[in-house]
Amino acid sequence: MHRGAADIVHAYDEACLLVETQVRVAYWDKAPDWIGTDPANLERPYVEISGPTEDDLHLSLTPEHARALAAALLRAADTADAAIQGGTPQ
Repeated sequence: MHRGAADIVHAYDEACLLVETQVRVAYWDKAPDWIGTDPANLERPYVEISGPTEDDLHLSLTPEHARALAAALLRAADTADAAIQGGTPQ
């Protein structure tokens, strides 16, 4: 398993505590059998999102999926900003 340097994104967890979420590129030299998916997808670089511990949030996204998530987050952030400015939640 190879991982790049992590970007840290702060987020609130379910207990309203501020936690550090890591976003980085990762890939396997050869994915282990326990992965339970097509190893070829994980042997190419992919985007990994993980919470502060192994039991918390852990997502593996293809570059395409990461871009779709980023676009959805931008749309939601824009909507939240507009609601704050307009004074009414959407």
